[in-house]
Amino acid sequence: MTEDLQSARRTRLRQKILLCIASILLVLFMAILLGELYCRNRYGMLNDILNGQANKGDYFMYDSELGWKGRPNVSGLHVSGSHITHNDRGYRDTPWDIDTTKKRVLLLGDSNMWGYGVEDDEHPAALLNEKPPHIRWFNAGMNGYGTDQQYLTFLRIAPELKPDWTVLVVCGNDRKENQHRRIRGYDKPYFSINEGALVLSNVPVPKPEIDHDLPLATRAFKKVHSYLLYHIAQAIDSRANTEANQLVRDTEDPTELIVKALYDAAEGRLLVCPMVADRQLLGFCREAGIPVADMSATDAAQPGPLQYPGGAPKHGHWTPEGNRVAAEFIFSSLRPYLFSEDADTDKPAGTDHTDRKTPPL
Repeated sequence: MTEDLQSARRTRLRQKILLCIASILLVLFMAILLGELYCRNRYGMLNDILNGQANKGDYFMYDSELGWKGRPNVSGLHVSGSHITHNDRGYRDTPWDIDTTKKRVLLLGDSNMWGYGVEDDEHPAALLNEKPPHIRWFNAGMNGYGTDQQYLTFLRIAPELKPDWTVLVVCGNDRKENQHRRIRGYDKPYFSINEGALVLSNVPVPKPEIDHDLPLATRAFKKVHSYLLYHIAQAIDSRANTEANQLVRDTEDPTELIVKALYDAAEGRLLVCPMVADRQLLGFCREAGIPVADMSATDAAQPGPLQYPGGAPKHGHWTPEGNRVAAEFIFSSLRPYLFSEDADTDKPAGTDHTDRKTPPL
């Protein structure tokens, strides 16, 4: 009788243990399943993105001064899902009519100005060139560029283009990128500060290694095709990259000095449009008399309601409507400086036109 009772107890104990293990496994399975579904929704185009990463050379190429630049005369379906076309200079624009008699405006920025995630006729430069007919807007926005690379782009373009005005759209990550010599696995030029003066460094920019190791997240996804595992590995990659990134200077940030250098190089004809509420940059521009228009006060702000939600590849970039609002904001903000017949022309440099009513293009 005693042995039967002990045997029954052992059986119940085993059943409880098995039930507990099964419950834990069920909870773990449900957590993994929900995590996988969430990550599939967040990284819905991940397979196309990773395939596209291997084809960056289709659209961009190495440049010893800028780090990279657009590949000239390419046209095709980009990993963002949009059709893109580069002109003969490698910019996402129609061929540049350098001899135009129209007023010339040079647009500088990163992937938002380049038009990431939208069609060739939906980015700001394309919309601005629709009207008015007496202005030619030249798009020199480029994927991944910080303020430093945009300034160097101006120095390369301006002698030939001779823009009447230049618009600099400042993105939320530009300030951080201006402090590094390497971003997203690619080397770039940077400016350090020596006794208050900018010093260009890391030029010529080292060429990228062809056979470099893929990020852990990419290797993990290609091996097991799990979106959840990709998400976890991406966090590990992000931490590793943060630790590996080297600040190129001690404490000072070169952003304001770069903007001032660009303002001087443009002979005072520069309009700065921050997409983020950067009080430091806004205050600097106003104090230095640099024309500034606070885009962060509009729906085209970053982050904002007119940016693609979710994960890669479009997350953080303007939707077609966001591009339209940004284009209208740039036009209305720059117009007082372009045309002397406008009543606002006499406003001093550094005036913030954020509160101006934006007319449709």
